[in-house]
Amino acid sequence: MRFLPFCLLGLATLAAAAELPLGSDFAWETPPGHGRQEVGDDGVITVVLTLPPVDGAKDCWQNAGLKTTVRLKNWKTIAFSARSSDGKTHMMAFYLSRRLAADDQASFYRRLEISPEWRDFDLPLLRNANTGFHFAKGSKNGDMELDRGGELLSWSAAASANAALQFKNLRLTDGRAPLSPAAQAMADAVRNHPKFQPYAFAEVLKPAAVPVAGMVIDLPPDSGETEQFAAAELAAYLAKATGDEFPVRHAGPTDRALRLRVTPAEPAEAFASQCLDDTAVTITGNSPRALLYAVYDFLEKAAGVRFLMPLDDGEIVPRNPDLRLPLFRDQSSPLMSYRCSHYCSNKNTRYSARHLWDMADWAVKNRYNVELERIRDRTAIVPFYQRRGGCIWLMENAGHNFHQLIPPRQYFTDHPEFFCFDRATGQWRHERAQLCTTNPDLIRELARLADEYFTRHPDQTYFPLFQEDGARLWCQCSACLALNP
Repeated sequence: MRFLPFCLLGLATLAAAAELPLGSDFAWETPPGHGRQEVGDDGVITVVLTLPPVDGAKDCWQNAGLKTTVRLKNWKTIAFSARSSDGKTHMMAFYLSRRLAADDQASFYRRLEISPEWRDFDLPLLRNANTGFHFAKGSKNGDMELDRGGELLSWSAAASANAALQFKNLRLTDGRAPLSPAAQAMADAVRNHPKFQPYAFAEVLKPAAVPVAGMVIDLPPDSGETEQFAAAELAAYLAKATGDEFPVRHAGPTDRALRLRVTPAEPAEAFASQCLDDTAVTITGNSPRALLYAVYDFLEKAAGVRFLMPLDDGEIVPRNPDLRLPLFRDQSSPLMSYRCSHYCSNKNTRYSARHLWDMADWAVKNRYNVELERIRDRTAIVPFYQRRGGCIWLMENAGHNFHQLIPPRQYFTDHPEFFCFDRATGQWRHERAQLCTTNPDLIRELARLADEYFTRHPDQTYFPLFQEDGARLWCQCSACLALNP
């Protein structure tokens, strides 16, 4: 796809300015047959793109040049408002080109959906697949990063079909646009949320009061597999930290002990620990899995253990032969009952098979309670999680599944209203579209599917309902527009 440049007016940069407005003095060079453009008295730029009358033409574009120099230094975003003026929604590719030196030039692009309503865009001037621009091309050995500053050469857009667009308020800014009052209130609430010190016991009564050396790990004789695993993990990491041995056995009356106990209660994943004198540390969990979480939490706070990454050098166990524990009280209760580590990066690496298991182990140590995706060996993954107190097993179609639950081939003929209304065409559609989430009959059908799902899986407590991925049309029927205009 080629690009449609329309230039940015280079005004003198004001030292104290938060924005650099981009005016209407454009130097257009319109290729024959590619459309036209005009700038209104109100500063609105109208661009009409037309596929050339040439067999095989696949794009339409225009060029414009800058009359003055615009430097990107200190500017963080390029912002504008845009809409389509032909009543249709268009997927556009926007380009900008940048020059750092005579032999160092590069262009970058960002795809955006332009709809019939005015919409504000605030694009960070950096190369980032998620929030910024993609690198398009550049001079040999040129710098591929967009946030290096340099001279802005052009700002461009391209279409692969006829399109009529309007733009206004083109500008460079030194940061994000001001938030709306509602968004600002949310940001202030986050900023003012109470802070806490990570990896620290909630209440320390006396620091460094109890030597850990010489303690035994006390476990009731009828303890199950998970409790035994938790005790083994505690013994292993304390041995790494101190160089001492920590036998796992029933403690005698004269033993100083780390006592592990399951005390059934709700919420099932809450846990606590305390040390009130020099004879015992008590670590409890409301379930066997919570007890394992309590052990990992204790190791982080008491011995400085860190489970940072599922890699050989991502787990840190500081060596401290003289490790001493404080007198303390601590407890934790999860705020989220479903905690999943999304992982799909095991492809194309020679370490993938082992790394998947390392990732699953790391997730448990960080108190994620959902089965790790991508491990297909059920004969191995089931005992892996049983040893760790079980998990929430992944759901069927656990991903972007609107069209897996409501397949267009099954539903669209009789129920097109289950899908998206495209006001540009006045038709219902399912290609590159979501579902009509306000349709009451669709909601009833999804409820029926959920009921069937829980009948098949009585152990599950969640039903998967996820929108489709990518730049897909959201429904534009009157009910959906009333919900979100």
